[in-house]
Amino acid sequence: MVGSPVHTLDFGADIMDVGWHPSRSVLAGALISGSLHLHTISEEGVSSLSCVEVFPGASLRALTFPSAHSSEVVLAASSEGDLALVAVETGQVSSRLPTAHDGSLTCARPLNGSMVACGDEGGSVKVWDLRSMQAVHTWTPHGDYVSGMTWHEPQQSLLSVSGDGTLARMDPRAKKVKNKSDDDVDDELLSVVVVKSGRKVVCGTTTGVLNIWSWGYWNDCSDRFPGHPESVEAMVKLDEDTIVTGSSDGMLRVVSLQPNKLVGVLGEHADYPIERLALRSDGQMLASASHDQTVKLGLPAEEGRGGVLEGAEASASPEADALGSGSSAEPGSDEGPAEGASEGSDSSEESSSSDEGDAWERKRRRGKGAHRIPSKQVAKKQSSGAFFADL
Repeated sequence: MVGSPVHTLDFGADIMDVGWHPSRSVLAGALISGSLHLHTISEEGVSSLSCVEVFPGASLRALTFPSAHSSEVVLAASSEGDLALVAVETGQVSSRLPTAHDGSLTCARPLNGSMVACGDEGGSVKVWDLRSMQAVHTWTPHGDYVSGMTWHEPQQSLLSVSGDGTLARMDPRAKKVKNKSDDDVDDELLSVVVVKSGRKVVCGTTTGVLNIWSWGYWNDCSDRFPGHPESVEAMVKLDEDTIVTGSSDGMLRVVSLQPNKLVGVLGEHADYPIERLALRSDGQMLASASHDQTVKLGLPAEEGRGGVLEGAEASASPEADALGSGSSAEPGSDEGPAEGASEGSDSSEESSSSDEGDAWERKRRRGKGAHRIPSKQVAKKQSSGAFFADL
């Protein structure tokens, strides 16, 4: 296959989060310096829309665009618990909400319309209505920082994962935490996606194992897929059977789920951990942010849906062969309850500057690698594929 065009954005500072506008090819980057960068991305190249210092003296930890396609603002969240709305076209801060959370913000995700959810280092999740800048729901489902969230529209459910190793499901309509996994685990959960048409929930861990839950059965995972040599920091869904993972070993991998298989390696950020992944709303451009202070962009091919992206090898890479395809799916494990079925009983970066190495970043890196699967560096450089051919 012919490799896709590649763009590399060098921000000159650690990137804490990236996100796409819901209907335009506009990419936002949150920097540890407190700045927000907005770029327009096209096949011709990259052009800067604006760069604004949103939080002087604090880091910009997370960002998100509201899901409304007419969105004219991006929500920025700081290490001091503050929120701000920034106009997409002008880069001007249109609204501020100091100390919106008691602790440092860690992640943000869009829900419906003008609603967004924010998680913090204390394990709390708040849902904000950006029209009024008021919190409409507040939950504390976790005992440690909220590391990732995703919104599942068909079930109107917000899923969150945490450094305490738990997965929680919140229902804004019921105004409560509906389900939570057992907390007798030693592994931190770092990222989460919903696949298989809502039947499965996949969580990345510090050990590199993908834990897979069946929807409606929340106590413990029903399947585990080892294979990543280091922690799975970020994930995005390409289709209902395929995801891309970003690992702290700097590698981007295509993973097929149930049957579980490491399909290939998309690219790499050398040996720098990947912090965030974001897929444009049309599914045609993937952004990866790393501790090398760059965001790298690539164009997934249509024929890639179902397992192979343009520039990736058609079979598993040598590295995937060396690591093995992981555990096979449990018999019938892909036959979880369909959407609308019974849901079970209710239950309740390191900075490049030492001055920015605050408590949450130290906590986020605590213990990472202590239980890692031994890294097998077989053909690591050779397996990156043409997707990032110019890296």
